[in-house]
Amino acid sequence: MNAFVVSIGSNVLEREAMMSRTVKWLEEQFDDVRVSEIYETPEYSRRYDPYFNCVASASTCMSLDDAVKLMKEWEMKCGRTPQSKITGKVVIDLDIVIWNDSVVRPKELSRDYFLRGYRMLFQ
Repeated sequence: MNAFVVSIGSNVLEREAMMSRTVKWLEEQFDDVRVSEIYETPEYSRRYDPYFNCVASASTCMSLDDAVKLMKEWEMKCGRTPQSKITGKVVIDLDIVIWNDSVVRPKELSRDYFLRGYRMLFQ
């Protein structure tokens, strides 16, 4: 089994519903899912609406590539488009930050939107 930690965020009007829906989806797709509380953080560049964020840990028999692909498919199913980054409206954002013992997105380890939830799960 592969263990991972994923950052989850949404900054659209229905962000609370999107977060809840995504957490439920994660619980259906992966094993041993644990989720931090949902909390609000400013958008990183401070140009767009604030986010609701949380962090989840889980395990899977999938490869990293397959898990990322599945999460990107979920984002698109929820309505995320390539224009989301341009418009600053992100329906849902899922990013695997840690895979097994490897950090795959090092910049996230210095950002409050990830660290707050990570600390809730691992401290």
